[in-house]
Amino acid sequence: MATGSAGAVGRMLLAGSVDLFDLLPAPVLLVELGSGRILFGNAAAQSIAGGRYPPGLAERVARGERIAAEQIDWELRTLVANGGTVVMPDGERVGMVTLEDVTEIEAARRRSAGLAAASAALAESLDLEQTLHTIADLAVPQFGDRCFVELTGRPVEPELSAERLIVPLRARGSVIGRLTLVMEESGRRYTEADLQASQQLANRSALAIDNCRLVAELRAKGEEQRAILEGVADSVTAQAPDGSLIYANEAAVRLLGFASAQALLAAPLEELVSQYDILTAEGEPFPV
Repeated sequence: MATGSAGAVGRMLLAGSVDLFDLLPAPVLLVELGSGRILFGNAAAQSIAGGRYPPGLAERVARGERIAAEQIDWELRTLVANGGTVVMPDGERVGMVTLEDVTEIEAARRRSAGLAAASAALAESLDLEQTLHTIADLAVPQFGDRCFVELTGRPVEPELSAERLIVPLRARGSVIGRLTLVMEESGRRYTEADLQASQQLANRSALAIDNCRLVAELRAKGEEQRAILEGVADSVTAQAPDGSLIYANEAAVRLLGFASAQALLAAPLEELVSQYDILTAEGEPFPV
């Protein structure tokens, strides 16, 4: 069978019929059944990697296996392989493998998936250090082999080379830093599409970083105000719109006879009100 397969391709070569395969835009391989030897590769197949092909495909087809839409990551490419046994015009059988290069399509899909995951992951924490770790986890290896985040108020211009790209971290109209991504050991190379996707990642990251900063500032102001109120000799309380207590300083705790601020805040409002006569500005009972 193997000898016959080789003979069939040889006769087609002499007749010029195999040249028709060179007109096809997709890579096509003709395989000798039994041995797995590649008998012919069209021009598109030769252009993939200098005549080298993903290992194992020819051998599988030579054993009679059928390959249907199998995705293969090979040498920085993503290929979809199909293969099986075909009958040549003279009635003899050979194996055939076709390959479709979907590298750009798959890269775009992965970038979109990475950005969707980024939005959810960056919303999980308002701690700046944790958010920076999350950015690194999202960027590597999806967007690069190395990731550097620099927080600075200096202007940042996007930069793109095969091994490195830089995009500004911009939040609420201001540049707060820059995101640098580097390709090293993977051998991958950046393109204009990567620059655009990385800028989207930077935009999401910058907003998360800015949110962390705002929360930290609010917490610092709250702690400062709390320290001031704790030092006031008069009792001070704060109530929510529904009337429940949400804050009481130490003076209020002592005045109301509770062991701690936590105990006071946990007490039912009715219990607190029942201990006092509450009057309006005119001295009339206040309806509660």
